[in-house]
Amino acid sequence: MKKLIIGVLILGFASLANAQNAFYQPREFTPILEEEPAVNSDYQNLVKEGTIAPKVLKLQDVVANFKLEESKLFRGDKRTYEVIFRKANGRVYATFNGDGKILYSREIYTNAIFPVLVRNTIYREYPGWYALSNQYMVSYSVDLGVKKVYRVKIGKGQLQKTLKLDADGTIL
Repeated sequence: MKKLIIGVLILGFASLANAQNAFYQPREFTPILEEEPAVNSDYQNLVKEGTIAPKVLKLQDVVANFKLEESKLFRGDKRTYEVIFRKANGRVYATFNGDGKILYSREIYTNAIFPVLVRNTIYREYPGWYALSNQYMVSYSVDLGVKKVYRVKIGKGQLQKTLKLDADGTIL
């Protein structure tokens, strides 16, 4: 028994001694990334402002970085192209010109995370109520800019209401 305990101790110390390498020096790795600006950076900057829902931001990035010239839809002429982007709980209907710029878009997301201003308005105006479901809608136009609207269904017991709020939390 004594030999067994001594043998286990020696094996234990030997494995610890091998694990320590005095010559190991971790190297820092800094990847060199050449970031290419989004094809539609104007669109991206306007629609992302004030948005906190990750699924919304991801789909908006996909739309902003879509290269029409590299897609199967592109026919080489200068007409407009309508493209639909779909992800879980979100759709974007975008109209591109022949140069690949977004002219118009309409976005619809279900059960997106509210910005703080919207959430605080609901809880302040309707204390004790809770959100049942919501829709986040974004309309973008090169000429008119961006309009963001939250349609929120709230409930309290058997009561239900539907509210429309803008991105600043103002009830419409």
